[in-house]
Formats: sequence, C-alpha cells, structure tokens
Amino acid sequence: MDFGSRMDPGSLLPPSAAERMGQMESLSHRAVLAFVDGDRDELAGTVEKIARWDDEPGRPPYPLPRFDFAVKRVLDAVNTLLDVHDRVGGVDNATLAAGARDLIKEYAPEQYQESALEHLTTVPGGTQAVNLAREGQPADEGTLLVVAAAAAWLATQPNAFPVRQDARQVLLGIIRKGAADAYGTPERERVTSITDQEAREFLDQLFPPAGSYPFPYDPREWTVGEREVIGALKTHLLTTPASATTPEQVRALKGEIITVLQRALAAMEGTAPTQRSAPPSRSGIQPKKDKPKRPKRHKPQRRKK
Repeated sequence: MDFGSRMDPGSLLPPSAAERMGQMESLSHRAVLAFVDGDRDELAGTVEKIARWDDEPGRPPYPLPRFDFAVKRVLDAVNTLLDVHDRVGGVDNATLAAGARDLIKEYAPEQYQESALEHLTTVPGGTQAVNLAREGQPADEGTLLVVAAAAAWLATQPNAFPVRQDARQVLLGIIRKGAADAYGTPERERVTSITDQEAREFLDQLFPPAGSYPFPYDPREWTVGEREVIGALKTHLLTTPASATTPEQVRALKGEIITVLQRALAAMEGTAPTQRSAPPSRSGIQPKKDKPKRPKRHKPQRRKK
C-alpha cells in the first residue's frame, strides 16, 4: 500500500526551496499521523510549525499562502485513499465529512476548530466532486485540519485498511523521506522503511532463541494481529537499530506485542467492526469488489504563475 505523493524536490532547486518543499511534505503527513494516533499535542505542534516556518530568521519570503503546499500534499493522499475505498464499495462525501468532523472535534487545536468545522458544512452529499481545500481561497490552519482529518479517517477504516500499522508505516516513510529531502541527506544514510524480514528477524532477537516464538516467518501466513506486531517493530527499527535496542526498550516492546495480540484476539472473537470515526480495532480483511474507478473528487488548488 502506498498513498504518498510523488514529490521530489530535485537537485536543481535552490536549497531554501528544496528545504521548504521537503519540510512541508514531512509536516503535512505528520499532521495526518497525529490524527491517526489521536495525539493532540503532536497535532497542535505540527500545525504551529507550518504556520511559523516562513517566519524563522534567514528564511526567504514565501509568495504564496504558507499552508497551500502542505494542503496540496495531503490532498494527493486523500485522492489515493478514495481510490482504495472505491475498490471495496466506496464512501460518500457525507460519511467522509462526518468522520473528519469527529476527529477534528476530538483532537484539533480549539482555536482552529470553528474554521475547520464551518468548512465541512459546505461539503455536499453523494459522491459528486468536492474540493476539500476551499478552491479559490487561501489555505490556512483550518484547511489543513480538514484534509488531514479526512486522510486519517480514510486510512483507518477496517473495510479498506484492516491493519492500522500499514497506514502508519506509509505515513512514517513519507515523513522521514520529506525530512531527508529537506536537508539533502545522502541516500546511503537514509532509513525511510523497514522490511518484513528485518522486523521478523528482530522478533527472534526479542524472544531468543531464534524460532522459539510461535510466529510464522512467511508474511502470507500472518494474521491481522501479527501484521500489527510487525508494524510496531518496524516503527521501533526506523529510529533504533536492533543492535542498539536497550533492555528497557525490549521489555516495553514485549509488552506492546502481547497487548496487540490480545486486542486482535478479542476483536476476532467479537462482532465484525463497522465504519467509525476514531481509529478502530482491526478484525480482518473484507472481500474486495470489482468496481470502476470514478474521477478524483478532491482536486488540489491551481494557481496561475
């Protein structure tokens, strides 16, 4: 799964422009991840960083509304996520708006909620085209919250994305790649993703000797709960090599693994989940339905040069 945009600052851009593009790519998806994780402090801090980025000493003036580029990056993700939902039955505008509204009420900074919620009242029903970025108006904090909440809601619906960690790994990869692009980090020094094999090998390190923990090696045999465990291990390995993992971190990871598997087992024994706004528990993959793709509903703003 990959719902990230294909942004590449490129080596021909001035360093300041490449840095801004990379940072806006990273920060905008960090806002989506904050909604996915239900992290109010991270969300508020991310919105504030975008708002103040161009005010830092030494930065060149930015001629466009400062949230425009960040919003466009997330809109790319929204469109891709809608395509995924279309393949499993689709989602109408009113349901998407309701999901985003609930997340905004729960996690968004209070000073920007009114602006974001007011914009959501203009979203039409059905599946007709709608621009979540308020076409013709400058993007602001409220606009970013609307598109980020919409992306987070779409990425955490079990009928389309049964494994929440899959969505988190895509977002983390985009966040880290954007930051690396911003500072021109050499490719050999970048760590933007962890493979299934690396995560499974790390599990053997946590539960020695190798192979003693009853966890399949073949990803095709993994249950939803086991895929969530692999995702949690990947998140750790993105920032901490297996060889540098401390005993305290090992204990914490073991506890997380047990919790994840217990939660997955409880979900499997319960009733199948329905669509809801908060990031839900995962209980299995729904069968896909063949359905023709419809035109993109959320088009990024276009501006004349």
